[in-house]
Formats: sequence, C-alpha cells, structure tokens
Amino acid sequence: MARISARAAAVLVALTSTGTALPASAQVTTNAPAPVQGALPATTQWIKVHSSAIAGNLEGESADRDVLVLLPPGYAKNPHKRYPVL
Repeated sequence: MARISARAAAVLVALTSTGTALPASAQVTTNAPAPVQGALPATTQWIKVHSSAIAGNLEGESADRDVLVLLPPGYAKNPHKRYPVL
C-alpha cells in the first residue's frame, strides 16, 4: 500500500467530503503587460514541421506537427535577414 503525506490525505478528504474540486495552485491570474507605445505589429503563422526522428513511430502518430511562428516586424520585406530564435 502506498503511503501519502498528511497534507495529501487532508486534500483527499476535503475533495471527497465536499464533492467539488479545489482550484489547482497553478491556476493563477496573470496580469498582461500594457502594450508598448509605438511598437510595430508582429505577424504569426502556423506552419507544419516534419520530424524524421518520429516518423514511423510505434504509436502510429503523424511525424508532422503544427507550429506557431512569431515573425518580427519587417520580416516580409527582409526574408533573408537573420533573426534571433527563441
């Protein structure tokens, strides 16, 4: 039989006795920063990336993944310019 801490046991008792789930501690409100005045708009694009590392995997999952790419202002005018990647 697995042993659990006293706190975990208390949480389980609280959950089962009230019939409702307690909010997870990771579910917190995040305040978004104010927009930067004069900032140029960025562009987002969904692209499909193929991974040969997972092609033919035993789970039968597709080796193609949808990826969201954020392009900096001016990218369309300068497609050959090198930009940092995060």
